[in-house]
Amino acid sequence: MLNKLTIVNGIIQDKFIDGITVKLAIIEPVGKHNVRTLELMKEIIGLTYHNTANTSATAGDEAHARYFDSVEKADTSYVGAHLFVDCDSITQVLPINEVAFHAGDGKGSGNRKTVAIEICENKDVAKAEENAKKLGAAFLLTYPKLGIFKHQDWSGKYCPRVILKRNGWTMFVTDIVNLKSTASQTPIMKKTAVSVAQAKEWVRSKGASQEFIDLAPLFWKIANEVGVNAAGAYAQSAKETGYGNFGGVLDASYHNPCGMKTTKGGGNYDRNAHQRFDEWEDGIAAQIDHLALYAGALGYPKTRTMDPRHFPRIKGKAPNWEDLGGNWAGSSSYGTSIVSMMKQIEATENPAATYTLDEILALEMQSAEMTARALNSEDKLRRIKEIILE
Repeated sequence: MLNKLTIVNGIIQDKFIDGITVKLAIIEPVGKHNVRTLELMKEIIGLTYHNTANTSATAGDEAHARYFDSVEKADTSYVGAHLFVDCDSITQVLPINEVAFHAGDGKGSGNRKTVAIEICENKDVAKAEENAKKLGAAFLLTYPKLGIFKHQDWSGKYCPRVILKRNGWTMFVTDIVNLKSTASQTPIMKKTAVSVAQAKEWVRSKGASQEFIDLAPLFWKIANEVGVNAAGAYAQSAKETGYGNFGGVLDASYHNPCGMKTTKGGGNYDRNAHQRFDEWEDGIAAQIDHLALYAGALGYPKTRTMDPRHFPRIKGKAPNWEDLGGNWAGSSSYGTSIVSMMKQIEATENPAATYTLDEILALEMQSAEMTARALNSEDKLRRIKEIILE
């Protein structure tokens, strides 16, 4: 998965970028500094893409790193690049914040304000380009305002020649932007690292009902079994139910955690258009299955589900929480508001850190007993305790 880069003093610290190995071969400055200018950029405005124009089978990223090192030592010509990318790895040779002679525009913005990415032509060029796109997307995640340039933009040189030859520059840039956009999304089918204790602490701070607080372990159990992000499902339920306080068309007796309608459906303000579940476990299971179906999860649609609106036509329409806007609900910001709530949960201090294990279990058991009494069900108490002790 693509993430923001970790960069310290111009050096990429990440060992991998979306599975691509990142190597460091930072050139030691010597002599006239033919490669190493040692001049820091005043600002970085973008990335400049090149092709190496070397089709030798051995001319990969590491070979070019060694060549640049030899140029620095030879003191005969001035060249520069920050990163070389081939079909299986990326090698950094200069700090990304150092001016480099690569764009052919003298003291212009190409040399002085952009990071040079050289795409190798030695083996699988298409794969090297894909890796270079991912590298570019990782840079955009880290520095969203960066522009994407080609060598030709600065000096007129026909470079990157492989991409230009097929008239592919516009698509190349589009792919980078799309990779960045996709990486910025929040997938529904991803187990959360957030704890039940954090979630409870968060909803408690929002004035949630005790019943809703006590349902958190059930959300985590059912969501984790399916692979849906439990924090997202709980946040969605908090949004739909007013943190369990309801106050709208439905009330807690519906055991409906997400405002789900019946198979027939109907108006938003019609109580009879909304599904009534026998117990919370059924309602939560229906919500989780509906989310998994929207996300296009493997094995969906299911033949047996509590979801009354388990329509095959919605499969895969919303792989990310952000995509729920305009799908699950009409508002385009519906999904992003859930993501915002998820981030609040993640930022909540884990109260478990201040308790011993025995104290945590005692508090959870006490909470379970309160929930069971509210539901008037000894069987429910036994089931919730089993969840806690798992």
